[in-house]
Formats: sequence, C-alpha cells, structure tokens
Amino acid sequence: MRFVPRGEPLPPAAVLAHGEAAVRLARRLVRRPAAELARWSGVAAPGLLLLLGEALPWIDGVRYLGREPEAPALLVPTTLAPDVPAALVERRLVGEGTRAPIVVCDEPAVIFSAAAARTVSAAGLRRWLGA
Repeated sequence: MRFVPRGEPLPPAAVLAHGEAAVRLARRLVRRPAAELARWSGVAAPGLLLLLGEALPWIDGVRYLGREPEAPALLVPTTLAPDVPAALVERRLVGEGTRAPIVVCDEPAVIFSAAAARTVSAAGLRRWLGA
C-alpha cells in the first residue's frame, strides 16, 4: 500500500511524532498544565509519541492524522489517502485482531493500534524522556 495526495485534507484527530520531533514534542508538553494535558490521550514507544484529541500542538517534523472517512477505525495522514480501498485495509487489520483506532502512516512507516492510549501526564512524559 502506498499513499497518494488527498484532494481535501482530513480534520486532524491525532499527531504522530518520531525521533527528534518526538523528543521536542514531549519537552514542550511536559511544561504544560495538567488540565491541558488531560485533554489528550496518548501512546508512547521508544522514539515515538502519538497524541489523540483536538487542538493538537504544532511541532516541526510531526505527521497529523485524521480518521479515514471510508474506514473510521483508521488514522491516516491528513493530506494523503491510501492507494487501495481503505475499507479493505481496515477489514484486514480488524480481522487480524488489531483494535481501533489503528494508525497507518507512511512517514514513519508504521501500523499499530492506539487502543492502549491513556490520558497524557507530565510524569508519563518525563518517564518516556528518561528512557
């Protein structure tokens, strides 16, 4: 599967950061008030941060994701569309047991479930930064 330019960008529902952009994002977020952080849920892995929610922060080098209209379980880049029917991708991933929401991204090239997302906290971000 490849991605092609999308005519109309999707509304952002998540922001995906990897590498140095993820570190910059975490450092910026850790300084924000707890009430603001609580508006988002997130998933973290080594070198990777995903925030889900509205009013997402901007950091250079991140990828914004939106819900694919034909396959609402999928979060894909807001400005790109899969070159195969998204509903087929969704059906396959869900059929394999992948729980929604499912991140499908080109850069970084990842496919993963964000079902384990939890409320973002400064303590969690500090642990991630220290790892």
